[in-house]
Formats: sequence, structure tokens, C-alpha cells
Amino acid sequence: MKKIIFILFISLIVCSINQKKINITTFYNLKDELPLYIDLNEFIVEKDQVNNINHYYKKQKHSDILVFGRSIKIHYNKINNPSSMSDNYHLGEFENSIPSIDINSAKQIVKTDFKLTEFSYKNIKLFYYVKNNIALLVHSIDAVSFSKAFRYLIHAHTGEIIKKWSLIHDEGPVIGSGTNLLNQWVDTLHVYEGNSFSPMGDLITPNLVCEEYCWDYGDCDGNNYNNCELSYSQGICP
Repeated sequence: MKKIIFILFISLIVCSINQKKINITTFYNLKDELPLYIDLNEFIVEKDQVNNINHYYKKQKHSDILVFGRSIKIHYNKINNPSSMSDNYHLGEFENSIPSIDINSAKQIVKTDFKLTEFSYKNIKLFYYVKNNIALLVHSIDAVSFSKAFRYLIHAHTGEIIKKWSLIHDEGPVIGSGTNLLNQWVDTLHVYEGNSFSPMGDLITPNLVCEEYCWDYGDCDGNNYNNCELSYSQGICP
């Protein structure tokens, strides 16, 4: 019995060193080895042209429909060994992949809310959007005119407007919505110059992390940085 408890204790220690979870994203220190379930042939590779480092990513799909902002990313170091990985795949409930409301009905919902007759529809897509740990099937539609532009997420089963945000910002510093470095949606995104910016607050994941070689930003020099602590505070970036 003591031996079993000891093994479990050691396992917990190993897990705490090799991975770290921040909200919905788990970060892994790969220690030069890929997990057995990872097949790089399923990933898209991006090469950093400055330091010649490879980064791989795979966006999550369910029933061949993209899940917004959910992906696995793998980073290699400059000696071409797997260094770190982040995973924020949604493993919870998914709605039916067949829409109850077609795109024309979704457009009509947008038209009623937009309140202008002269505008155009752009970037029409069907994808899953995770809200309250449920992957909702939504129609994503941009409504664009000369005076205003909004992106709508229309629930493909109920017609509810799940999200709506402006695509136009004409004052600065800008505070808007956007996608962070992990391709996750952030409701309040601060765009700033120099050191004049507001605190980032409680985001899904940090929009900007000034810790060198840390987790999702790649261990670029071949060394072990598993002690690196993610921080929202301003740092001194190279």
C-alpha cells in the first residue's frame, strides 16, 4: 500500500513539472519527445524565417466543422527537437452539426439588427463557438457599410445573436475585441503604444507574455525552461 501511494506521489510531481494549465489551455514541456498520440502529418508547419525554428499547429474540428479558437500547437527549438506544446481542444458537449436555421434566415436576423439597408455580407462561415463549456453551432457573418461594420455570431439552431462586435475602431489607444496569440477570443483586447496601456485583467490566456523562451512561445535555445512563470505584467521585451 505504501509503495502504491509513493508511486502516485511521484507521478503527481512529474505531472506538475511537465505540464501547466491556465484556464482552458494546457502547456506541456516536451523534453525532446512528442506524445505518442501526436501525428505531425496532420499538422500544418510554419517556419520562423529569422531563427529557422519550426512551429506546428492543428485546428480542432468536429464533424468536419472548425471549432473557433481551439488548436494544438507544437514548437521545436533551434536544434530541431520538440520543445513545448499547448492544447486547448474542447472535450465537452457539441451541438448538432446540422443547422436548424439556414444562412438566409441568419442574414435576415443580421439585417434586422443592423438597421441599415445599404450594406453587404462578408466572410460568411459556419463553425462551433464554445460558450459556457458547450460548443454552439453558429453562423459567422460580417455586415459592412461605409459608416459601420459588425461581426455577428448567429446561433444556427435558435437564431439568437450569440456575439456581436464592431469591426471599426477610429480612436486610439484602441480597446476592442480580438484573437490572442493562442487564437482564442478575447472580449476586451487592449492595443497600446509604449508603456501606456491598461491592465489586461483576467483573460483566457495572456495576450502578450514577456517571458523569454516560455512555454507556448517556444524554447528556442535547446535548454529547459519549465520553471518559467506566465505573467500578465509588463516586461522588458527584446
